[in-house]
Parts: sequence; C-alpha cells; structure tokens
Amino acid sequence: SSLLLLEGMIAKIGKYADTETYLLEVKKQMLTMREIISEILEVNQTMISVEHYTTVNINEIIGQIIIQNAVQIETKNLSIENHLPELTIQTDPKFFYKIIDNILVNAITYTPENQSIVLKAIPNGIILTNYGVTINEDLLPKIFQPFVRVTSTIKGHGLGLYIVANYAKQLDITID
Repeated sequence: SSLLLLEGMIAKIGKYADTETYLLEVKKQMLTMREIISEILEVNQTMISVEHYTTVNINEIIGQIIIQNAVQIETKNLSIENHLPELTIQTDPKFFYKIIDNILVNAITYTPENQSIVLKAIPNGIILTNYGVTINEDLLPKIFQPFVRVTSTIKGHGLGLYIVANYAKQLDITID
C-alpha cells in the first residue's frame, strides 16, 4: 500500500497529488512495517537466546504492567482484581515479562469499558479472565498464529499472542 501511495503521488493522480497529506500516510505505514519486522526479528532471536533463569515475582510484574497502563485502565474504568498469592517462578525474567505483558495488555485493550479483569491461581498456573468480550470459537485454534486478529477495530498487528506462544515455548510454559 505504501508503494501504491508513492506511485500515486509521483504521478500526481487525483487526491494523491496532495503529497503533504499522503507522504505522512506513507511514513505511518513504513513505521508500522518497521515495527512488525522488529517484532518478528525479536521472536526469531529468542529461538537461540534464552538468557538466564532467576527467581521472578509474578505479582511484581503484574503491578508494573498495571502502572504502565494506568491511563487506559482508568479511561475505560476497568476493575483489575488480582487474587494471586505471592507467586514466584524460576525463569528468564525478560521473556517471562513479555509473556505477562502481552497477555495483560491484550486484556486491557480488548475489555470493554466498565468491565473487569480477574487473575486467579490454579494448581501450577494462572487464569486471567476479562469480562464483556469473547474470542470467536472459529478463531481459537489459530489464535497463536502470526497476523491473526480478533477484531479490525482495535489497532494491532496480530503478533502479540504469536510472540507469547514463542516465548512460552522457549521457557517451557504452557499457554492456553
């Protein structure tokens, strides 16, 4: 689409003769492509570079993510209920953080206004439930594949859960 916009501007076809407006659009598309490529390269890099395992406090990570997303949480009037006891895990902190961050930010992004997100412990795991939204049953089998998106109305590349699945595989963590 960037090439088509550029060709339209070069040829000064119709509305694309307004290069000031459409050059900014091309720049946005190029930045989006750069972000997608960076994410894919980062996932491929992790296939060979799980660094070091250390004790990671899961509640500390969740707390950091909530603070980083406080504006969106407040704007949407979301309730986040963390019913987790103090939990620690021996894992790579960088990649584990990315797993939790992607999952929790997805929940914050896709949960409608005035709803809640609840975190609970189960034996050997955690359940995160966000209310007011569901994933179409047909989409569930491929939700961890690249470029799969639940909706086109919310900005994203469809790489978040793909990245989560890859990091989880590297860390021998099951995501469902």
